[in-house]
Amino acid sequence: MPADIRPARAEDLPVLLALYRHLNTADPTPPPDLTRVAWQAMLAQPGLTVSWPNRQASLSPPAP
Repeated sequence: MPADIRPARAEDLPVLLALYRHLNTADPTPPPDLTRVAWQAMLAQPGLTVSWPNRQASLSPPAP
């Protein structure tokens, strides 16, 4: 089954930050304004596409 992905959007930031905190529990939480500005800059970067799963897509591997 092909992956159902799309370009990331500004509203994906909270989920991305939650994943980052889950994977890097020892890292301090960055200031919200700083993360929002950095995320917007990334999304606006010409030639850069951040791939993101559609909400309906499953991140689990398919059953055997």
